[in-house]
Amino acid sequence: MPAVVESGRGIVRGQPMKPDSAGSAWAAGLGFEVTHSMVMQVLRLAAIPARLWEVPVPAGYRLTQWTGACPEELVDSYAAARRAIQDAPSGRSSHREPAWTPELVRDADRELAQAGAEQRVVVAVDDSTRQVVGVHVVHSYPHRREIGYIHDTSVLAAHRGRGLGRAMKARQTRTIAAERPDLELICTTTATTNTHMIGINHALGYETARTMNWVETTTAGPAGKPA
Repeated sequence: MPAVVESGRGIVRGQPMKPDSAGSAWAAGLGFEVTHSMVMQVLRLAAIPARLWEVPVPAGYRLTQWTGACPEELVDSYAAARRAIQDAPSGRSSHREPAWTPELVRDADRELAQAGAEQRVVVAVDDSTRQVVGVHVVHSYPHRREIGYIHDTSVLAAHRGRGLGRAMKARQTRTIAAERPDLELICTTTATTNTHMIGINHALGYETARTMNWVETTTAGPAGKPA
């Protein structure tokens, strides 16, 4: 704790913690408060009937997908669509999702490639504008190739309520099941208040594994408390 206090940062965050865990009790004793609660959901690919992933694409849209870096012709609207994740429920957490720009997209693409990570992306494109209006991103890493982690699922506000999120997730899952037989699980976290996305995940075969809390305090909070 002294190193944290001396760092000059104003807020200390801890994540994730099971509500009834020893870590949560320890954090509470140091003055941390729960600021956000999420559920972890898990899809066990081999255990789910593939018919759950046969989801039609809403009229007026098409799905495009790639592995690796974003195609140059889509990078501007892709970055704009990724900013929609900022609308996701975040409770009282001080954390804010990145304000994605084309430059930040390219930086992230390079960092993932350098780390040997695989990035799989499905986007929804508006037929009338040819712009990306929804994104679904899954990462997998060399040290845990059997697990895919959903990094982002978001749709621009003007295009919500049409089933794009479910369609993108279904397409991604079908592709992973076909192309990555070594990948056994897909994991995602969703705010406990985001019942719409939780329901979409359940419809695709996800099961809720646990609830997790994010906690925060100011650096002044733990200053005089024993570690």
